[in-house]
Amino acid sequence: MWARFLDRYYSYQPPAGRKAPDASGDIRKIAGRYLASRRSETNILSVANPFSQAVVSSNSDGTISVSPFKNFAGEVKRFEQIGPMQFREVNGQSRLAWKTGGDGSMVMASDAPYAVYQKVGIFHNGLLHAILLGSSLAIFLLTLLLWPIAAMARRHYGRPLEWTVWQKRGQMAIRVVCLINLLFIGILIAIFSADIPKVILTERYDGWIHALQVLGLLGAAGSLVVAYCVFRSWQDARIWIWTKVWGGFVVLGSAGYVYFVLSWHLLNFNLNF
Repeated sequence: MWARFLDRYYSYQPPAGRKAPDASGDIRKIAGRYLASRRSETNILSVANPFSQAVVSSNSDGTISVSPFKNFAGEVKRFEQIGPMQFREVNGQSRLAWKTGGDGSMVMASDAPYAVYQKVGIFHNGLLHAILLGSSLAIFLLTLLLWPIAAMARRHYGRPLEWTVWQKRGQMAIRVVCLINLLFIGILIAIFSADIPKVILTERYDGWIHALQVLGLLGAAGSLVVAYCVFRSWQDARIWIWTKVWGGFVVLGSAGYVYFVLSWHLLNFNLNF
């Protein structure tokens, strides 16, 4: 099917002497973020999907740019429209074509015959997920960093905490969950930002990957503990108002972390890559 699609569109040439069509309408339809059809979808490797999306954007001169497609100079390629939903590289030979997929979303075909690119909706938008995950990790990190800073400030001003046993345990549980979440995502980033996947993605290391997923599962389940501890702190009038406010941010960060982990199937223990 895709071979016929490519043959049909790539053989198109604008009639001689006719100006290129107005691309504004087509660009509005095709602009956005795309995932390659050749990808991991339901296992831990899909963590790379939000960070490897192709981005189609419009330029002021009526052309489009498609990242990460680059020319020999290392610049992002620009494409001009040559027909309905068909674009050719400016000063080059590469071509792109779009059609509507079975689910109504746009599908982009490139010169690479091994994959097409499927437009993603807002719930799988890589930029939004990156912001969501980054915000959650920043909240977790600040929660841990502010712990010793607050302790030193209280000691300096002679203001010891007058918390009950459950309050102390609750705050400690929140910090442990934050640490677990940071470790899980941090280890994933370390693995996939280096050349390690080629080494560990074999049956020999399945146990280690499952152990990492158990760590992520503990962090996700710990989000319920975080929500419970923060909710109880809101009911205690003795707890400082800003402690309660920050607790609300931790709950939101935990919810964002869980949404990211579940959206990209990081806790799927099936390792059939």
